[in-house]
Amino acid sequence: MQMQKVKAALLSLLFLLVFLSVPPIRPVDAVPSTFLVTRVFYSSDDAEVYEGHSNICYGSIPVMRIYYLNSMRLRSFVRFDLSSIPPGSVIDSATLNLFMAKAPSQSRKITCLRVKEPWNESTIAWSNSPSTVAYESIETGVSSNVWLSYRVG
Repeated sequence: MQMQKVKAALLSLLFLLVFLSVPPIRPVDAVPSTFLVTRVFYSSDDAEVYEGHSNICYGSIPVMRIYYLNSMRLRSFVRFDLSSIPPGSVIDSATLNLFMAKAPSQSRKITCLRVKEPWNESTIAWSNSPSTVAYESIETGVSSNVWLSYRVG
């Protein structure tokens, strides 16, 4: 019985020594969580402007077109509502995907432009088009019913 008490005391002492020799646990600085999220955004507004009819608004046309017609340029404007992106988010990349239903007979270079000023779908025309800056140009190819992708961010 005496021997068991000695063993118990030694075990308690050993436990106490081990416990005291372990460095205290320090809290680790919190590192913000990082999530990789892919989101798809559909246009909230779009409109065409035609150099040949510089004061007419084509905001109600159901398709987006870009081409030359009678040596005059036709451009499409598109806007996306990005308000659902949380504040402080870091955008790693952004791609604009456009479906080309009818390809030209010869491949053409088409440039995606970033709009630098506000515009309104119901009032935009060639004559009041906002200023732009080029993002990226791509070749269309000559195949119809294909997706064209622009790196825009």
